[in-house]
Amino acid sequence: MAKQVEELRRKVDQGSQQIQGEVLEQDLRQILENEFQDDNFEDVPNGQPGSDIIERVNLANGANCGSIIWEAKNPKSFGDGWLAKICRDQRDNNADFTIIVSTSLPKSVEGFNRMDGVWVTARRHAVALAKALRQGLIDNRQIRLANEDHDTKADRVYAYITTKEFHQRITAVVEAYMAMRDSLDAEKRGTQRQWAKREKELDGLLVGTARLYGDLQGIVGKSMPEVEALRLSPPEICDLREKHP
Repeated sequence: MAKQVEELRRKVDQGSQQIQGEVLEQDLRQILENEFQDDNFEDVPNGQPGSDIIERVNLANGANCGSIIWEAKNPKSFGDGWLAKICRDQRDNNADFTIIVSTSLPKSVEGFNRMDGVWVTARRHAVALAKALRQGLIDNRQIRLANEDHDTKADRVYAYITTKEFHQRITAVVEAYMAMRDSLDAEKRGTQRQWAKREKELDGLLVGTARLYGDLQGIVGKSMPEVEALRLSPPEICDLREKHP
């Protein structure tokens, strides 16, 4: 009877610990859902191998950044096999981080710490630890997106400049420039011809006026008033005579 009583007490204790563990798990999930409303949370059904909660970390637009596996424990002492077990869960689910929330911590852990690649924390530090790990996943996601976008743009630019279309566009620009340049040069040459023609006509007009004035001065004599504008210097007279003999 004593053995039976001891066995019943042991089963009651185990059942009580299991119930307390389930309560801790539900409480932890409720806290996480309230704190991180953009994330998705999945429960691992009781009796199936695996951790308690899988958190899918998302951006506000729904883009996934990674996942965190949570395990809630309410033991009298920290179990030695928990770390290896949750590491297997991490590999099976391809998760980024694993966290054990326990009411009993190893002697080497005060508050929270990382042990063999697993984060071990007390319940009161769970949310703070989750915020830090989530931000790391989000930052990493944004860096990857930036690098992917940069590589994609560089590839698109290289692909474009090696196409026939790009070559044709550059050729069209160069041909348009050359046509405008030729038109400008032709206009310049035409203007210069017009200038030379008008200059010759003006010189002829001036020479004709000077000759007419000279003829009249020869007839009238010194009483003819002097026109200063028609008093040319010898070099100017020679130049005009060469142009208009």
